[in-house]
Amino acid sequence: MLFKTGSADLTPAAEKYLAEVVGKLKAAGVTGEVEVVGHTDDVGEPDANMTLSRQRADSVVQAMQPQLVNTGITLVAEGKGETQPRDKGTTPEARRRNRRVSVLYGEASDRPAQPDPRHIGVPVTEPAPNPGLRPLPGEPTPIASTQRTINNTWTVRLDVVELRAVGPFVQAGYRVRLVNQTPGSSNLYYASLFNGDVHNDDGYGAELIDKAHGEVLGVAITGQGRPLRDWEEGEHVGAVKYGWALFPRPSQKTDRLSFYVPAFGVLDNLPVR
Repeated sequence: MLFKTGSADLTPAAEKYLAEVVGKLKAAGVTGEVEVVGHTDDVGEPDANMTLSRQRADSVVQAMQPQLVNTGITLVAEGKGETQPRDKGTTPEARRRNRRVSVLYGEASDRPAQPDPRHIGVPVTEPAPNPGLRPLPGEPTPIASTQRTINNTWTVRLDVVELRAVGPFVQAGYRVRLVNQTPGSSNLYYASLFNGDVHNDDGYGAELIDKAHGEVLGVAITGQGRPLRDWEEGEHVGAVKYGWALFPRPSQKTDRLSFYVPAFGVLDNLPVR
C-alpha cells in the first residue's frame, strides 16, 4: 500500500513499488507527458477527497520524477477524488482497492484491458480477499485465511497456519484447498498459485514484507516440490496440500509481517511467533 488512510505521505514500502513503475516506463520507451492520477475511497467529504487525491499524485510525482532524468518523460499530477472507484463496494477491501494512484501513458482508455487468462497473479499492492472464512472442522485455527475464484474456474482457499522464527529464517506454513472447480476444466498447478502463471509448474514468487521498515524478503528455501499438482486426476474437490517456505529474517526486529502470494494478494499484519 502506497499510503495510509487519510494521508498523502508515501509509506516506507512504497519506494520498491514506484521503482518498479519507473523501470516499466523506461523499458516501454515512453516519452512525453505521463499522467499520474490519484484516487480515494468514499470516506470523507468529496471536496476533501479531491484535494487528497491530488496531493497523493503530487507525492508520487515527486518520488518518481528524479528517477526519470534524461528519459524525455514528464509526469503530470491529477486528482480524481472518489469519482472513479475501481470497486463500487463499501467493504474495507473495496475501499483499499479504491485508494490508489494510476500511471497512464499512450492512448489511455476508460475501458479495462481484457485480462490474459494465463496470468492469475495480482499486484503486490493488492490486498488478499477477506470473505470472513471460518476455521475448517477438525483443523487448527489459522493465522489468516483468504479465498479467490480464479478465471471463473477454480475457487481456491489458502490458510496460513504458521509464521515463526527458525534460526536465521522465518518459516511460513500454509494449507491450500480446492474449494470448487468448473466441471470439465483443466487441472491447476499448485505452483501456479505462487508464481501467478497457470502454464508454469515451477517458480516461487511469494514474499514476506516488513512494511514498518520497507523491507521485502524473497524466498530462500521452499518445500513446494516440482512438479507438484494440487489436484491430479482422481483427486476430489476438498483435497488439501500443505506447503512451507523459509525466508531470511528481517534485518530489523519486528513481530508483524505481511505475506504476499501472487494468486491471492497480500495478507497483512500477521504475527511472527
